[in-house]
Amino acid sequence: MGTESHAHFTRLGESTSEESVRGASEATPTCASFVLEPFAVADYLVVPYKWDVGSPSKNDIILEACAAHPERFTLPMTRDDFRATVAYHATDPDNLGQEVWHGGSLVGIFLWDRIVPRVDARWHFVFFDGQLVGKAELLREALRRAFAALQLQRITLEAPAN
Repeated sequence: MGTESHAHFTRLGESTSEESVRGASEATPTCASFVLEPFAVADYLVVPYKWDVGSPSKNDIILEACAAHPERFTLPMTRDDFRATVAYHATDPDNLGQEVWHGGSLVGIFLWDRIVPRVDARWHFVFFDGQLVGKAELLREALRRAFAALQLQRITLEAPAN
């Protein structure tokens, strides 16, 4: 069984000491009070993911693309387990999802979970072509917007060891 790598992105010049995290959690709004607005970068369009809006085929595209790459998950699962896990997290009202479109095709998804507004959120992203080349500006803009909208001090990424 592999280990996970964790990466944390912190706003420059801001403290993440225990005091700042403890102070940030006071009167923390709920995740439901935040919305990640649509945005475009180059030829990419990022819009909020809503499983029940738009063509139902987009959900199958997302589930199949994720299940096709078990190496992207930290636990061994069956294909049906992958689909169920992705569906659960994508539709969990405590999470925020974003669809990534390019030229009229759904090409990826961003998912924000374990959201503690004003403190931290975990970010998952998948591009169905498996390529990050040419997407750095898009990823930076998604991070910038999440920091601002959720008033975060830190964003956490987990990467499977395989």
